[in-house]
Amino acid sequence: MDSEDCLPEGGKLPELKLDARQAQGFISFFKKLPKDPRAIRFFDRRDYYTAHGENATFIAKTYYHTMTALRQLGGNSDGISSVSVSRAMFETIARNLLLDRTDHTLELYEGSGSSWRLTKSGTPGNIGSFEDILFANNDMQYSPVTVALFPVFREGQLYVALSFVDMTNRKLGLAEFPEDSRFTNVESALVALGCKECLLPADFEKSIDLQPLQDAISNCSILLTERKKAEFKSRDLVQDLGRIIRGSVEPVRDLLSQFDYALGTLGALVSYAELLADDTNYGNYTIEKFNLDCYMRLDSAAVRALNIVEGKTDVNKNFSLFGLMNRTCTAGMGKRLLNKWLKQPLIDVNEINNRLDMVQAFAEDPELRQGLRQQLKRISDIDRLTHALRKKSANLQPVVKLYQSCSRIPYIKGVLQQYNGQFSTSVMTRFLSSLEEWLTENRYGRFANLVETAIDLGQVDNGEYRISPLYSSDLAVLKDELSEVENHINNLHMHTATDLDLSVDKQLKLEKGPFGHVFRISKKDEQKVRKKLTTNYIIIETRKDGVKFTSAKLKKLGDQYQSLLGDYTSCQKKIVDNVVQVSCTFSEVFENFAAIISELDVLQSFADLAISCPVPYVRPDITTSEEGDIILQGSRHPCVEAQDGVNFIPNDCTLVRGKSWFQIITGPNMGGKSTFIRQVGVNVLMAQVGSFVPCDQASISVRDCIFARVGAGDCQHRRPFPAQSTYRASDALELLHGDLCGPITPATHAGKKYFLVVDDYSRYMWVVLLRSKDEAFEVFEKLKAATEMEHKLKVHALRTDCGREFMSNEFNDYCEKIGMKRFLTTPYTPQQNGVVERHRIVVDMVRSLLKSKNLPATFWGDAVSTAVYLLNRAPTKAVIGKTPYEAIYGRKPNVSHLWTFGCVAHAKTAEPHLSKLADRSTKMVFIGTRGVPAPRYTASTNHEPSVYRFHPTLCLKKTKRRIGAQQPTMLQTGRTSRWLARRPTKVTTTEVITMVPTRDPSLPQPMRQVERPRLSHPWAAPSAETQKLRGVSTFMQEMLETASILKGASEKSLIIIDELGRGTSTYDGFGLAWAICEHLVEVTRAPTLFATHFHELTALANKNGDQHQHVPDLGIANYHVGAHIDPSSRKLTMLYKVFIMIMSLFSSGSCVQKVEPGSCDQSFGIHVAEFANFPEAVIALAKSKAEELEDFTSAPNLSGEPSDEVGSKRKRVFSPDDVTRGAARARLLLEDFSALPLDEVDGSKATEMVAKLKSDFEKDAASNPWLQQFL
Repeated sequence: MDSEDCLPEGGKLPELKLDARQAQGFISFFKKLPKDPRAIRFFDRRDYYTAHGENATFIAKTYYHTMTALRQLGGNSDGISSVSVSRAMFETIARNLLLDRTDHTLELYEGSGSSWRLTKSGTPGNIGSFEDILFANNDMQYSPVTVALFPVFREGQLYVALSFVDMTNRKLGLAEFPEDSRFTNVESALVALGCKECLLPADFEKSIDLQPLQDAISNCSILLTERKKAEFKSRDLVQDLGRIIRGSVEPVRDLLSQFDYALGTLGALVSYAELLADDTNYGNYTIEKFNLDCYMRLDSAAVRALNIVEGKTDVNKNFSLFGLMNRTCTAGMGKRLLNKWLKQPLIDVNEINNRLDMVQAFAEDPELRQGLRQQLKRISDIDRLTHALRKKSANLQPVVKLYQSCSRIPYIKGVLQQYNGQFSTSVMTRFLSSLEEWLTENRYGRFANLVETAIDLGQVDNGEYRISPLYSSDLAVLKDELSEVENHINNLHMHTATDLDLSVDKQLKLEKGPFGHVFRISKKDEQKVRKKLTTNYIIIETRKDGVKFTSAKLKKLGDQYQSLLGDYTSCQKKIVDNVVQVSCTFSEVFENFAAIISELDVLQSFADLAISCPVPYVRPDITTSEEGDIILQGSRHPCVEAQDGVNFIPNDCTLVRGKSWFQIITGPNMGGKSTFIRQVGVNVLMAQVGSFVPCDQASISVRDCIFARVGAGDCQHRRPFPAQSTYRASDALELLHGDLCGPITPATHAGKKYFLVVDDYSRYMWVVLLRSKDEAFEVFEKLKAATEMEHKLKVHALRTDCGREFMSNEFNDYCEKIGMKRFLTTPYTPQQNGVVERHRIVVDMVRSLLKSKNLPATFWGDAVSTAVYLLNRAPTKAVIGKTPYEAIYGRKPNVSHLWTFGCVAHAKTAEPHLSKLADRSTKMVFIGTRGVPAPRYTASTNHEPSVYRFHPTLCLKKTKRRIGAQQPTMLQTGRTSRWLARRPTKVTTTEVITMVPTRDPSLPQPMRQVERPRLSHPWAAPSAETQKLRGVSTFMQEMLETASILKGASEKSLIIIDELGRGTSTYDGFGLAWAICEHLVEVTRAPTLFATHFHELTALANKNGDQHQHVPDLGIANYHVGAHIDPSSRKLTMLYKVFIMIMSLFSSGSCVQKVEPGSCDQSFGIHVAEFANFPEAVIALAKSKAEELEDFTSAPNLSGEPSDEVGSKRKRVFSPDDVTRGAARARLLLEDFSALPLDEVDGSKATEMVAKLKSDFEKDAASNPWLQQFL
């Protein structure tokens, strides 16, 4: 979690105030609580909460990110640490513990002194007690599930018994299935169910190794809870289920008879969840047999590799498939169903096509889609409202909201009835018939009549949920008596006003409060009627707002009114309980409505996504797994193309049986291989969910499982950085963080760039404008000297990146001379210098200042200075209770001189001998504050903007008061400045430098405060380090994942493997990769995409049609990603790709795709190292060693046939001179082509110009074999 999201507002924590006796009583109670390292215990103090002991330390470190939040409760000998938490902060912590993390439980106690009781407890799998807190301001996006497992050997085969409980939807399920040693089926089941907590027997037999099972549970980020083996029993299970299951017990008995060991797991769940202890569960649960074979199986690796679910590090919602496809309208129901569908893709072709039919219907009919969206937006979360209705504390609010939501369903029915397209029959069968069944008078009609009759719907808009007086005769009588007493009180009000000669309501007010009905008059009016008031009335109290008094008659009427109101409230409460209880009997109606509405919501969301993308999605053709191929023409990765600024290049994927069913993909690093193979998996998954896919045309053979083995080092997701450093600087200037920011264009009017400095201990910032980054050393040297002189402290250490301005000999010699330590961050890792990298906040503030006042961008330098000046004097959550200025200077800042940035101001003219009526001021615009003593910069509103600096000794005046000599006067008019004319500013580069002090510089771990890591690619899976397998190396984790594929995959699966075998020696890795490929080809025989840098593997394609094979030819094909080295810059470029595209325009007019048939002969690893700014000496040595080791002998030809294919370690067919000269000519062609004025000439002229370019190019290519390959 980010520290800035968690710290309390203003940095102040609630204060726990207990006297010595109360503190001792609480400490005594707290120390008697049972030890539970997983439990986080909070104690409700009414206005806030507290945590104590180890929990307090955990809260301070994890959420406040500082140990200064801790307080000591009690004496030193028996005292305990304590931390206070506001109610808003408690909600944040509860959401993190129960929804994001899976390693803690939550307990809430209420009471006082030494008497406390547990009132709420929650786990990631059981959040029912905290639902009101967790989802008060957020939708419930998934339904957490708790699972119980019991592995057992039976007839030499390992079986697993599984049962689950979904307490949100009140659903039970159970299953038994065979399992392998890696528990791959269990992992798929946990993913499909959305499990958040898992029960296992603690004292299990030693013959079964549970470590792989625990690893599978950990991979899925699930809380593991061990229970006694004795709890896994089925005694009295049928009887217990008969009390909570809806309907007859006979179907339950028949279902349970199909299982053996699963009954024990179900009994453990019923006991653990305490389902029988809550009588609201009785008759409300359903039970089903869970069949894993009904859905596509996904393990945790596939979920991560395909980015199916949202992650905490996602920069935007389109980074995940769920975020991209979530265009639902209902409050939570649609999101939960979408989450479920993405984890349970279908394998039944008919059901997939039924969903696709509905999506096509909604996509082709905009009126139908928009009509549905308008109605769905008005529907609340029916599931949660139904759940709230069953609670003992339920009131009329969920009843009314259910009525309001269900009242929209007839309109939805009407929208569906207006559709008369080709799928009207399917719409009728799937939705309309069900809606008509549940909208009948005997079902929903009875509930609607109850609400309309019993509840006063006219008061709902006022936020009042009351029983209508007409619903009960007793209530009506009490209402009439209340009205009669109110009339008497109002008459007495008017009579008293007449008696005191005061106007009703204006002078004499009638109020209800703690004293009942009273009169109130102002102190001024009291003086006029004091004599009569003291004689005939009873004065209750005198306050600043007036005098409250009553009379004997008013007191009697008031007492009578309170008595009747109590009777009325008691009577109404009984009726409310009856209405709520009757409403609960319609739960089945609400549940069916919720199922229909949520399905409509998700399907229209698919349709909206398909037609709203820049390039619309298409409907895929679905075939069974035994027939058809996987052919994706012009496929795209949906999450990648949805990112801003991405111009995605579509690619074809043709997995054809007998030809290209197994594809080996080679190509350069950073070439897009990983993205390509993942997008194939994503497209297949989307199709089997029932969505259109981002392709030009798609035909998909249904897969029963997707296996994804992602290389640990190749993944684009980083392991998340710590939310904060484990330390903070203990004093100012102890450690400085420096960074150059920019370039920023246009340059300021002074021609300067921008240099920022921040202090980690105090978060105080300095800013200096630079003309170029060469000034960085000089500026730092001067700033360091001035700062040390001012604060009487020394700079101990400096942390920067590896920029050349910081790595110069001059800079290094200076640091060594003065004894200042240096710490360098890893390239492309701003999180290691996170405090200083937060200059984004300053840039955002600058942008807002300039845009809000319509100032030219050339004033960004002044806006930067103002932003830094204000941030130094504003509270920050990083420094509790102080501003940065106060933290470093030890005194509070003076802010009385601050002005609104960009306001129109008038500066006094200091010219002598002015006439009486001469203009005494010049109209200016205030553009910021810099330094001390804070002189103000202003700009005139002439046609040519100019900048003036007021001297601090000028005598300036302001309306009604004089400002000191150091504060130039400005008369603020409240108008925004308007620039009459602006001159264009030359665009130049700008550099910014930033420094900050922090704590112990000797610690090797770099510091990060708030900045989250920026993900370069949202579509790649996280590295193996992010997986929660403890004590397992990266290569071992890679082998474990691959073992799961070899054991669990079938010919109906889809396999995605990326960079296998890189964690060991080259020969071992290649041998493993070759053997795995052969196994997948000859045994598994599943469609496979295998991306690799072992170019020798491309020789496998020569085995096609090998007469020695014992199985039919599967079809192995080589594909590669094209790339080229620019000879002028020696950089890896996309020139090769662009050149192919232009040459295709010259010929057939079709765009050749980036992933093409054939193998690649290079990985370009050294060129990627150049991108990472390796030292030139290292690059040169790497090239030299690579040339020494490069083997240009031909790869083995297994088929015995001659082959001209170019692969790794094969003889190159082009000389370096051919490539260099050809690339230079190709670049010239590109430049000539881009210079053609095609938009200014007609078609025939354009064709003639292009033909001439082509003719000239063909002549030059005649003598260059490298160029001839493109003709």
